[in-house]
Amino acid sequence: MIRSQDTFRPDYTKIKAPALSYYAITESHWNLTPGASEATRAKAREWIERVVQLRQWRNIEQFQREMSNGRAVVLRNTQHTFYRDPALKDRIVREVRQFLLGQ
Repeated sequence: MIRSQDTFRPDYTKIKAPALSYYAITESHWNLTPGASEATRAKAREWIERVVQLRQWRNIEQFQREMSNGRAVVLRNTQHTFYRDPALKDRIVREVRQFLLGQ
């Protein structure tokens, strides 16, 4: 999955319609157990920042660079299922409405 992020590069320049894209930045390793040692936590944190987040930021930058009618929304401290996060519900609804209304 991670390697596919290096090879899959959509050509956003061909998209003419406005686009709203959400990006949930990975903050911690998804398989890290609560009882993990501090050394394991440090390795996981370093890998997330060096490998996963680097790719995520590259994808965001590509979208922003190539999408003339695009809007990227970066979300922190959530997961890719952010749309089910009750703490984000009002924000997401507001942003989608604003986008659809052209605001």
